[in-house]
Amino acid sequence: MIIVLIAAYLMKRSLEKKHLRKLGVDAENYMYYEKYTSFGNKFSYILTYLLQDFVYEVKKRNKSYNFSKGMFRFDDSLGEYYIDCRIGWYAYFRINILKNRLSLHKLRIFSLTKCNDMLLTVFPEQAELYKKVKEEVQSKIDEFPTGKKLGYIHVNEAEDAMNLYPYLRLNLLEMEISRKFMKDNMDVYHGYLKKQEKRKDDVREIKNLHIELNKKNENKKK
Repeated sequence: MIIVLIAAYLMKRSLEKKHLRKLGVDAENYMYYEKYTSFGNKFSYILTYLLQDFVYEVKKRNKSYNFSKGMFRFDDSLGEYYIDCRIGWYAYFRINILKNRLSLHKLRIFSLTKCNDMLLTVFPEQAELYKKVKEEVQSKIDEFPTGKKLGYIHVNEAEDAMNLYPYLRLNLLEMEISRKFMKDNMDVYHGYLKKQEKRKDDVREIKNLHIELNKKNENKKK
């Protein structure tokens, strides 16, 4: 089954290259940008990012909290360390996955803009029409539905959209789906960050609590 899927993918890629060459497009360059956010590339981006970020977070905490390690000594900073860990890891995957999804959608807009620029050099007569359809679709971005199937309908309903070269129209669709996702989720992401920043006050509060408790203990000793 896997061999069949790989063979089908390679055949599709080969046919696409031939078609692009017939059009006069630099097929290698076009497909380089088109595959920026392919499944394999997405997986490698996110995996390497999460691994590096995880290592960074662990190193940062070990450096920030150089508390004494040992059974017979109480260290006030241990409580601060626990709270900082709780804050850091509480929504770690939720925030990072959303951050990566936003970045990938931004990358998708960039890569498909490059692809459409290449197509427009081959079809300069489509430039004005492309600009018109793009502006119309972007002006209605709040009405733009989530989901690819509904997105197709929305882009195709734009005036003269069906007169666009199919590759241009398909790329425009993908770009606007990504733009809509970013518009809908950027505020959500910043909301997560604000909550996490606010929770950092907990570290300061527990520091003050340690100071208060230590003063009481000193007074008792006297």
